[in-house]
Amino acid sequence: MSFKGLLPYYFPMMKGYALKIFVFSLLFLFSCSKEVKKAPSEPLALFQRGLLLFNEGKFTEAKEVFSRFISYFPEEKELVARAELKMADCAFMKKEYPEAIERYSEFKKRYPFHPDIPYVEFQIGMSYFKQIPSKERDQENTRKALEAFEEVVRKYPDTLFAERARDKIGFCKKRLAEHEIYIGKYYLKKGKYQAALSRFEEALSLKGSGKEEEALFLLAYTAQKSGDKEGFEEYLKLLRENFPQSRFLGQLVSK
Repeated sequence: MSFKGLLPYYFPMMKGYALKIFVFSLLFLFSCSKEVKKAPSEPLALFQRGLLLFNEGKFTEAKEVFSRFISYFPEEKELVARAELKMADCAFMKKEYPEAIERYSEFKKRYPFHPDIPYVEFQIGMSYFKQIPSKERDQENTRKALEAFEEVVRKYPDTLFAERARDKIGFCKKRLAEHEIYIGKYYLKKGKYQAALSRFEEALSLKGSGKEEEALFLLAYTAQKSGDKEGFEEYLKLLRENFPQSRFLGQLVSK
């Protein structure tokens, strides 16, 4: 006989609606008692469980385990810090870059002298870098990535993270220069020469972008189109001096 079937036998005076309420109350309490999870007694075991899930690529599950670890063992200061960092890594690996930026930034504020800070600052840059759009779109994430990578190089010049950051800096500068040239060409077509010159100058200022030659050509070309002979001669001279084999020289001289 089931538990529910035995109740009328033990409580013969309880009938109808009252009996139903009593039964459902007992069943609810019984089900809740099964759902209560006992807190783990070994902090290291739980932390290692999170690491295992992370290494298996199960980032959602790993993040949940690290969150539980922080709740259960706040007194484990060193491991709590590592768990917070791994939660940021989980967000990054799941391509949840805004959350990753927020978590890395919070870690940086909370543990400014932690030995993993160079890594954290590099990862902030990478979280912006992963959101860099095409040259036609707004480049706010590109600028923030560049700023973060330059900070890593400045503060930690002899680290592996600085070496990696230098590689990313080149790409960021190239994309920013491409964006400025793209907008500048739009203004050039519209006959807005001053606005175009301003954009091409900005592209030229991004040293190491690989777009300096094209920027100089466009500056000379725009100056020529606008009737600024002095400006044209100045930009042409710079193009000749810095890129004597430039394919653009013939186009300018022939005009």
